[in-house]
Amino acid sequence: MDKTDNGQIMSLLTDKIGSNDNFTHTTAANIDDLKKVFNVTLDPALDKQWFVNQSAFNYLDTLKDSEGRYLLQPNPTAPSGFTLLGAPVVLISNKVLPDNIDGTFPVIVGDLSQAIAVFRRNQVTAQWDKFDQFSQGLSVIVRNDYETISKDAAVIISLGTAGK
Repeated sequence: MDKTDNGQIMSLLTDKIGSNDNFTHTTAANIDDLKKVFNVTLDPALDKQWFVNQSAFNYLDTLKDSEGRYLLQPNPTAPSGFTLLGAPVVLISNKVLPDNIDGTFPVIVGDLSQAIAVFRRNQVTAQWDKFDQFSQGLSVIVRNDYETISKDAAVIISLGTAGK
């Protein structure tokens, strides 16, 4: 069930299902661009988190400020053990959230609980079906729906420079 939920939510976030205008898309070449999205584009009332794939995490993990300190800060309460700009960083597999075609890394920032709703119909239907004259099979049906709640609650960022 979790894999189905994650796949459907990721599809909504990356515009693979539904309309192509679910969330704002932008690019970021450096930390200043990320700060602008975090501080200006998103509402300060949101409980923001960073969702990054393995490649984006590696990219962010190597960024340093002008004094040579790494920008990702250790935080034992964050899912990945790190925070960026004070918000937890959640690490997602490259298999679930692959790199963009142009070589940039996908980053999602925002409050997913305000961005996407999962409607569960706590009903599982199972029935024995006859598919044709010589075969039968068990059909199991789970009904869930995944919908965008607020398009302003998350931003999809292409991090890095195209053509890496």
